[in-house]
Amino acid sequence: MREQSVSLEMDNSLDRVTAAAVGRNGFMPTQEWVTSWQQGLPLDPVMIVISELMPKPQEIQSSHKLNPTGAILDYLGHISLKHVLPNLPPLNLRRFIVSYRMSIPPQ
Repeated sequence: MREQSVSLEMDNSLDRVTAAAVGRNGFMPTQEWVTSWQQGLPLDPVMIVISELMPKPQEIQSSHKLNPTGAILDYLGHISLKHVLPNLPPLNLRRFIVSYRMSIPPQ
């Protein structure tokens, strides 16, 4: 009986998520739509950071039984990832140019 109620709860939560995903104009995102813009996201640095950082906090958590959170925060506060992350691209500064003309009514 519990398995059936869990299944119903999951169906209801999926319905709520689906309803929330439908936009004002009835737009429903599809997997193809997500894939079309997801491929252009620069996620490589994020994945590098995750792969470099995950082993050490897991090791700290298993070795520090009293205060693992404090030890992990201390570790994260003092680590540098400059040796694994790619160099930042040069900044491309652009001047702000007003592209419309405001008309102020005479007083």
